[in-house]
Parts: sequence; structure tokens; C-alpha cells
Amino acid sequence: MRVCVDGQVLENFHLAEAFRIMKQPDCDIFVGLPPDMRKEVRESIIVMVLATDMQVHLHVMSELQTAIETKKEVRR
Repeated sequence: MRVCVDGQVLENFHLAEAFRIMKQPDCDIFVGLPPDMRKEVRESIIVMVLATDMQVHLHVMSELQTAIETKKEVRR
């Protein structure tokens, strides 16, 4: 899924704060992960948080409704 970050101020703020906190040694939940896995998990978290924006939700629901109506496969 491609997510636009323009205008998603709260979502971006929450991500920035979460990753800022996780930089602290006693809060780093990724401490045991290799760098490639850390990157993958971080990217997944970003996509999930940005997807909580209602505009993204409405877009996804619209695509899903169209797919149901036309019986097309939804690709992400």
C-alpha cells in the first residue's frame, strides 16, 4: 500500500515520538534484532500507523468496495 504522508501530522508526530523514545537504551525494543530486521520492522510500524489516518481508511474502503462490486482482486 502506498501511503501519502502529507497532512498526516498527528500520525507523523506519534511515529517520531515513539522512535525517539526507542532510542533510549532501556526502551529499545529492537535491541536484539539484526539491522535488516530492525529496518523491516520499523517500516512496517510506519505503514501501520500512517494507515490509521481516516483519509487512508476511506480510500482503502473505497477500493475494497469497488473490488467487491467488480469481483476484482485487491493488490497491495
